[in-house]
Amino acid sequence: MRFNPSQILPYTLFSYSTKPNAKDFQIVKPNSIMFHLQIGGMTHTIAPRKPSLWEWQHLCVAWDSTTGLVHFWHNGDLLSRFVMQKGYKISQNGTFLLGHDRDSWGKKDSFVGEMADVNMWPRVLKPDEIHLVRKNDEVPNPLFTWKALNYTPFGGIRVEEALH
Repeated sequence: MRFNPSQILPYTLFSYSTKPNAKDFQIVKPNSIMFHLQIGGMTHTIAPRKPSLWEWQHLCVAWDSTTGLVHFWHNGDLLSRFVMQKGYKISQNGTFLLGHDRDSWGKKDSFVGEMADVNMWPRVLKPDEIHLVRKNDEVPNPLFTWKALNYTPFGGIRVEEALH
């Protein structure tokens, strides 16, 4: 995903919510420096080497549920890998939310800014594929892509051509 925030307050970038777990998989920005990755109720804090405040950022998170291994890429840099929720299974039939989580609708911790190029694959991408995604090139067999996303905007959301 790419995003360009217009705020310093905490916000959720991406959330996959299911009936058993409202925070099955989330990427949260608790402050201008760090990210929180939440999987199945567990949270891991990630601090990029070069935090970005008021510019377009590229984020790629890969999690292998079998091994628990997480790769966290920020603006092309692979940050330290770590293990999280090894063997955890994310529930099916959930809802993807961009810019907020199921519990924050209309609250101050919703994302304010621009977002683009949210894509997902049913497998962990290889490093060369992540570089292709960062350049906005296509990687085959996505689960969903930004260009083909069927979404419903709510609130003050506007859909316009990206300027990144």
